[in-house]
Amino acid sequence: MAACVHEGQGKFKMNIIVLHNIVPPDAPADEQDNLVEARHVAEGLEEIGHEVQLMPFGFNMAETARILREAAPDLVFNLVETIEGASTWAYLASALLEHLGIPYTGGSKDNLYITTNKVLTKQLLKSKRLPTAPWNAKAAPGHLSFPPPYIVKPVWEEASVDIDDHSVFYESNAAVACLAQKQGRLPGGYFIERFIDGREFNISVLPTPGGPWVLPPAEIRFSDYPEDKLKIVGYRAKWDDTSFEFHHTVRTFDFEPEDAFLINRIKDVTRRCCRLLNLVGYVRVDFRVTTAGMPVILEVNSNPCISPDAGFFAAVTRAGLSRAEMLSLICQDAMKRRRMPSRYDFNAVALPARLEIG
Repeated sequence: MAACVHEGQGKFKMNIIVLHNIVPPDAPADEQDNLVEARHVAEGLEEIGHEVQLMPFGFNMAETARILREAAPDLVFNLVETIEGASTWAYLASALLEHLGIPYTGGSKDNLYITTNKVLTKQLLKSKRLPTAPWNAKAAPGHLSFPPPYIVKPVWEEASVDIDDHSVFYESNAAVACLAQKQGRLPGGYFIERFIDGREFNISVLPTPGGPWVLPPAEIRFSDYPEDKLKIVGYRAKWDDTSFEFHHTVRTFDFEPEDAFLINRIKDVTRRCCRLLNLVGYVRVDFRVTTAGMPVILEVNSNPCISPDAGFFAAVTRAGLSRAEMLSLICQDAMKRRRMPSRYDFNAVALPARLEIG
């Protein structure tokens, strides 16, 4: 049995601009993927019947604002992740769109600013009593107040940039030395976090008219990893298709019955996270589980990647939805938040009758 999201049947064709990164031809794989994502979204929107235009976004916001005013889109699908290769400025696209009064998909400017900054996210999680690993964000910490192992991570960057086996340390002096060596490498610097050596889960959340829908949880399993190799989803695991990590880091949606309590606990924390952090749009929350069975939030991702091979789209597919249905829900959510008139109805989407709405 299914419930329809709405009764409209796509009464009017919409003019939609897909906003994406400026990606140089020699950009690394994680940045090139933004173009794959943009084409994936544009093709899906065209299949629904809308007119779509791809548009890059950079620092020349006066020119961007002029073009957007002239184009007068009904909606902007915001896929901007970096500006000149830096995630630090990703929130500027949503800030400009809010200033122009143009409806746009995904997280608000506040959502994007907070969740792109891992330290700010952790501070907010802790203030809301949500589980997160201990950390030290000082540029030159003299002492680490929590036990090893430690991981040195960029404050701002996504896509596991500069994360690999050499990012984890078992002695505080080595972690602090690595932090000092890396600090000037990326905008926003680095911080030290307690490394949770345990199972890893990704929980995707899709907006629906009834509220956020927690999609089927995925676990990242480290298949045939040598006993002495760190189990970590680093840059190679995501982007280097010639690497061992890429081919042996496997996503699964299948669990044993004894995992039911843990899975439900993770999903409950995800709902609380979305609610307490006032997240809107589509979201992914990443977890690690301690040896005591405690789920700990690794990262909160507003506007996670929805490329064909991304974890979010895999969860959408596992839930039984098509690309067109996913995009319809995301776009409908954006128009609803801007209280746009009903003439912008999207094709009805059939959802399971019993959704775990949080």
